[in-house]
Amino acid sequence: MTTTIYTDGSTRDICFIIGNQHPKIRAATEGPNPVTVNAGEYYALLQAMHVARAQGIRDIIVKSDSQLMVRQLTKKPDGSYVYKVKTPSLFLLHTLVKDLEEDFNSVTYKWVPREQNLAGIELEKLAKGK
Repeated sequence: MTTTIYTDGSTRDICFIIGNQHPKIRAATEGPNPVTVNAGEYYALLQAMHVARAQGIRDIIVKSDSQLMVRQLTKKPDGSYVYKVKTPSLFLLHTLVKDLEEDFNSVTYKWVPREQNLAGIELEKLAKGK
């Protein structure tokens, strides 16, 4: 059975939702350095993958509104990625995600519009104080 995971990240917070579970919201941190939105997206994905793996989930579809992240993680038929990772800090996060993929039977990335990203909706509620 394939489990859908929604992820979203910002400069302050990350959120992920695994299947029908409650949203998990955490602070986005990168030590003393400021977190970029793109890094926040990767942190949300990494946390979600760690939790899914711990729960014994082996087949996942990751839905994110980060077109950059989805395209950096999606391979073309020739084995290259749709987008190259050019930023060194994102390259490290990309590598960590690709290493985690090995713990799953299947991982698929799918871009969804912001209004369809359940994790993004939760972060918007948090930002608005709801």
